[in-house]
Amino acid sequence: MGFDIRVPVGVSAAPLLAGFAAAFPAQRVPIARFLTWLAARRGYEDALDSAAGRDLAVSGYLRAGAVDSDLTALRVFYRWLGLGAPAARRAPPDERALTAEQERAVLGAAARRGSRAYALLLLALDTGAGGAELAALDLGALDLAEWPGRITLGADRTVPVAAATRGALTAWLEERRLLTDAEVLAVFVTEYAPHRRLAHRTVAEILRGIGADAEVELGHHVLRSTAEQRLARSGLTPEAVADRLGQRAAERMPLPPCGREQLDLFGDSPASVLRHS
Repeated sequence: MGFDIRVPVGVSAAPLLAGFAAAFPAQRVPIARFLTWLAARRGYEDALDSAAGRDLAVSGYLRAGAVDSDLTALRVFYRWLGLGAPAARRAPPDERALTAEQERAVLGAAARRGSRAYALLLLALDTGAGGAELAALDLGALDLAEWPGRITLGADRTVPVAAATRGALTAWLEERRLLTDAEVLAVFVTEYAPHRRLAHRTVAEILRGIGADAEVELGHHVLRSTAEQRLARSGLTPEAVADRLGQRAAERMPLPPCGREQLDLFGDSPASVLRHS
């Protein structure tokens, strides 16, 4: 099987791979994949020259979806280079987070329930916001002036929102405009008059109802864990993930669900999600 191998500047790709493959032929293919991945990304110039560069690159590769056999090959490869085995470890997926199939199911269920339920779900999956935070959200906390926008949760947690989340919010806000007057500040209000702010218990009930429709348990911890995995999968550091979620420190660094079928929620428009349902 042929590979167009490119590695960081100063490293001769063909002799490096050929030398390693001569000693460990069974590991040639996974290391060829790693070197190709490495050459296509910036920030890993020391990946083959130092222990620190090694661990940074291997951690990034694991976050990108590398599997156990890849990590085994990387340990052999770096020992062969004389740098020792990588310190990075492949963490097990958080079992509380939604799988790809479950995500598809809950997105379809939320879309069928209408724009309010769909916006609540995407905000929870995008930001990790809980029921109380979603219920307390006011119009003044939405900043959609620039694309795709950001929201402020609580007193001081301002986070960006994804394009699909903005689309879901915009659709709900248009419907909300027909229901309420300017005196109502809450983003999420009751469907029937008099239109009041949703209680956090009602938000939780809506989300649980979506889960029931999809035959999935959909509590706050499940949604927050799924949001955490998505942020980690995007390449953010553990510290950045913790900051985005309003944690004082990173509690864990789960490996996001991987596989070609994994739903890229925040690259999908609401219309495309409806087509999946």
